Amino acid sequence: MSRTFHEKNHHRKDPRAERLPLLFAHYDTQDGASILFRVESLDEFPDGPIISHIGYMETVEGNSFSMTCQVDSNPLPFSVSWTKDNNETFHFNSSVLTIDHVSRYDSGTYKCTAANLIHPSGQFEQSLNDTEEFYLNVQYGAEIINVSILENSTLNENGTATLLCQIDSNPESNISWTKQGTESTLSISVLQSQLILENVQCTDTGNYTCRASNGISDPVEQWIQIYVTCHPRTDIRSPPVTKVYSKLNGNANLTYTVISLPEPTFTWSFIGNGSQNICMSHSAKQDDAGLQSTIKLINLDMNDFGFYKVKAYNSFPPSASEVFELIQVGKQLIFIKS
Repeated sequence: MSRTFHEKNHHRKDPRAERLPLLFAHYDTQDGASILFRVESLDEFPDGPIISHIGYMETVEGNSFSMTCQVDSNPLPFSVSWTKDNNETFHFNSSVLTIDHVSRYDSGTYKCTAANLIHPSGQFEQSLNDTEEFYLNVQYGAEIINVSILENSTLNENGTATLLCQIDSNPESNISWTKQGTESTLSISVLQSQLILENVQCTDTGNYTCRASNGISDPVEQWIQIYVTCHPRTDIRSPPVTKVYSKLNGNANLTYTVISLPEPTFTWSFIGNGSQNICMSHSAKQDDAGLQSTIKLINLDMNDFGFYKVKAYNSFPPSASEVFELIQVGKQLIFIKS
């Protein structure tokens, strides 16, 4: 029997078509018959595994995650496994990688490896394998690790304060700074987590809040307090009423508010018949509350009207002072008959 072979390569989408030809075989038998063999399927040929491309995946912390390693192989692979970041301690023997409760620490590069055994005609048994990697990006909400001040938390006036806010989040967070008691935002940034206060004044004393959000979870915030020391001075935000009107046998309050750190000591005195501390008078009561002092005068008599002076001082000179005038109203007129 004589035979003639005709071979021709055909290009296919299957990657194995680059390595395996499509064969045509023509046989002539002794009795003159002719037989033509044609192999149309690459599956007729044993070949190593081919893993489909995966690439890049995203998920959110707390979710479940599953990824299947799609393998094309003839014969079927005898082994499919997963590894992570070339870490030998992480080894998952299955074509399906499953993580029930994803954490941020599950981010990384995962590699699927598939292997099979082929028996080429006239050759020894061969073990072939293929690998494919993908990166898993686990996103999670903002977390404030620490809020601190680069300098001492107690500063002198005209100094500089640098507030730091350490954030952990994926993706990056929008970060803003606000001061307690104010509606305006002092700073907002994606990359910069520090707030620099230059030429600080006593009025900069207070709580500063760092707020971070990246849209994955609810915003988080944390505050830090700074102190700016200064000598007492009149608080122009609460200017004193220096002329107070009252009637005989009535009552009157004289109030003075300052800016000061540390808190000041207040002393009041009456200006008129010499200088005396009116806190010793039965008709006056001094009420101090931090940065504010009030003299409460009750059941006024003629000697209570006049000028009062308040002085505020702490360990930083100079002191602050203000003069008040208590004016009598509704004076009774006395008519004398001639």
